[in-house]
Amino acid sequence: MAASFILNRLADGAGRLSPKAAERFAMILAGFCWSVLRVRRRTVISNMHIAAAGGLDFPLGIENTARLAFDQMAQTAVEFLRGRRHPWTDGVELSGREHIDAALSLGKGAYLLCAHQGNWEALGAALSKFIRPAHILVKPVGSRKVNDFVLGIRRSNGFRDIDRSRRGDGVRAILRALARGEMIAFVLDQTRPGEPRLPFFGTPAKTNTGLASLLRRHQAPVVPCWIERLGFGRHRLHFLPAVEINATSDAKADIIKATSDFNLVLEGIIRQKPEQYFWMHRRWK
Repeated sequence: MAASFILNRLADGAGRLSPKAAERFAMILAGFCWSVLRVRRRTVISNMHIAAAGGLDFPLGIENTARLAFDQMAQTAVEFLRGRRHPWTDGVELSGREHIDAALSLGKGAYLLCAHQGNWEALGAALSKFIRPAHILVKPVGSRKVNDFVLGIRRSNGFRDIDRSRRGDGVRAILRALARGEMIAFVLDQTRPGEPRLPFFGTPAKTNTGLASLLRRHQAPVVPCWIERLGFGRHRLHFLPAVEINATSDAKADIIKATSDFNLVLEGIIRQKPEQYFWMHRRWK
């Protein structure tokens, strides 16, 4: 009760701020989390060192990039809270739209390969507003009331989550959406229990094989996309060429191969703007 009450008051307050005042608030929040609370600061720096050992370049140095990653997260959090009054999609522009248009022209729908890069909440909303309905697989957030708060703001911005309250509901909803020619977004850059350990920046990490498994049931183009922060409340949504997937009679090998290829694509996305990636997740447990 207390958490949802506080979040609602924060959302009301953030929504009343001017964009410049909201950005200043985000920077104060980022500094407080970095210097005082030190929220997962050690995890962020450790993750960056692992990625650097696997070939990720940090031109600004790991410490400076880690600090900027906190700025990115704070801006995303404040933008999220402002979503009640200020639609996330207002400041979004598109790049590479021809790639998703070509994929959807085949009439099979499309899978979207995404990462926690930039403001991924704005990405989910922009997909449905500017292209066609996009359904995103998400996990519950916190308690029921907190999750209801998050879903409420998401849905008011056109973010379409997939209901997975009962076993099998998610897959059925995905297949129905693809049959309608719509899009399914998979954010595959987080650890998933029970999954195989596949290289991510050279270090094995438990990797979600859900997208590759679904490809065996319903073939559709896989289009990578990511969102780049241009400033507070301003973003560019990038679409990349579809990933080439080769199917054989060996389902298990195909799933591992495709998922490994997806990891390589996500690595390429993160390389574009490493300071805008969500490094707080314990990716390499």
